Amino acid sequence: MATLVNRPTNVNPAGIALTSVGLDPISSRSLANIVSTLPGAVMAATVEGYTGAEREVGGSGDHARVRVCFIDYDQNTEQAIWITEHLRANYPDVYVFAVSTYSDPERIIAAMRVGCSEYLLKPILTERVLDGLARVETKQKERTRSKVHGKVITLIGAKGGTGVTSLSLHLALELADHKKHKCLLIDHHAALGDASLYLGTRRHL
Repeated sequence: MATLVNRPTNVNPAGIALTSVGLDPISSRSLANIVSTLPGAVMAATVEGYTGAEREVGGSGDHARVRVCFIDYDQNTEQAIWITEHLRANYPDVYVFAVSTYSDPERIIAAMRVGCSEYLLKPILTERVLDGLARVETKQKERTRSKVHGKVITLIGAKGGTGVTSLSLHLALELADHKKHKCLLIDHHAALGDASLYLGTRRHL
């Protein structure tokens, strides 16, 4: 049974929210001490046990820029794997760090296969946590940059000669030249290619 030990309400919306699941007392204290020294980082939740922990973690720190969950893979490996899979499926913005005493390749590979971003060995050391968080920050920035922010504007003429091509050209030029937006103009009338003709290009696709 999962027991929520602590969930502060003052989560920094611009920082890192960390949660833990099933950590032994020593590892839990070590993590809390490390987090207390990191500017902009807070412990959003500390959960004892595994059952139902994914719901507690999923609802913690949802206004933070980065969310990281530390899961103990020693107490109950099967439950830890199950929670990791559910977190990655239902809360893809949560990064999972596996925490374990064991360093054999089979355990590490199993944790990585279900979606863990990092595999930390006990005792939890500040340098390893900082390295892991730095890699997560880099991934988060890449993910943010990769999001497409764009619009599709479609202009349709009921018949020829209504000025749709001219309007489309002026709109595209306005967006590209004056608004400095990347703009792709597509003329769906492949047979005529009026847009290419008006723009002075030699051919159309």
